[in-house]
Amino acid sequence: AYAWVTWAPVEDFSVVAGGRFNYESKDMSLQTTRISPLTGLPAPFGVIDVNETVEDTGISGDISFNYKPTDEHLVFFKYSRGYKGPHINGLILDAAQTSEEGRPLTTPVLPEEVDALELGIKTSWFDNTLSINGAVFYYDYKNIQIFQLRNTGGNSVPVQQLVNANDADIF
Repeated sequence: AYAWVTWAPVEDFSVVAGGRFNYESKDMSLQTTRISPLTGLPAPFGVIDVNETVEDTGISGDISFNYKPTDEHLVFFKYSRGYKGPHINGLILDAAQTSEEGRPLTTPVLPEEVDALELGIKTSWFDNTLSINGAVFYYDYKNIQIFQLRNTGGNSVPVQQLVNANDADIF
């Protein structure tokens, strides 16, 4: 669900705000039959089932304060909050694969959140023949979701695993 509102209490100032509510539910069922490296046949007791479920809700949105001293100039400040729901690493072809630390590669990751600040200007000059716009940004990520190349046990090739990094800041 998404909604927004615009409020202009005076002619040269406005506030624009919007928000979104997310609900996510994801299920993954994976079954693998292990093959014996000696015979090339299915190994006894070699069926492995993996069932993962994640469910979460999150809110994202933004609010912007706009000041327009003239028809050709705008100064704005914007705060926004982003949300990316939890995920399950669906790239895994072998449910029995684990990372070097022994963690199953299908382990779900936490939701990612970002708080963003933006300060900027938009200008128009010489009867709209020249526009000069600029902005500075700051992003503060929590539980950022990244792919990490992981070695797996045995003779398997490395695979990409979706993991949470602690956080990240971008200026």
